[in-house]
Amino acid sequence: MMLFLLGLLSCPPSIPQTVATKALAGDFGKLAPWQEKGYRALLKADPKPQVAWVTQYSQYECSTRTASGRRVESGRTLAMLDVPFGTYVLIDLPAGYTLRQVWDRGSRANIRRARSRGAETWVDVYVSTRSRRILNRSFIRRVWVIGND
Repeated sequence: MMLFLLGLLSCPPSIPQTVATKALAGDFGKLAPWQEKGYRALLKADPKPQVAWVTQYSQYECSTRTASGRRVESGRTLAMLDVPFGTYVLIDLPAGYTLRQVWDRGSRANIRRARSRGAETWVDVYVSTRSRRILNRSFIRRVWVIGND
């Protein structure tokens, strides 16, 4: 403990820093430009975790356009309230970590529902219909929110 206070040892990397470092090193394959930008933002920001109620939606529950006007993209699109469009969110899912970008919104009632489940916030992950096996499931998980500067 005293060594940390004296600055002789650095603190261990946070989960977002570890995930971002691995992603940028190619451990998860080739990144899309938006992913590279998001992981670099994670390294700079080192955000604190929040507890979120994580739900999923698919093409059957929305149009092909998001609230921001962008087309929905499987593997990228996320709905979340009270943050600017383009915000990056790292989500700790049972199958591993996923980076998404907020391009959609949802009902304000979802925040109340999240809080009734013990969460601080709510995120809705867009999934393709090929991922139906996880639809209609929700999780209480950690998320890290990073602005899109």
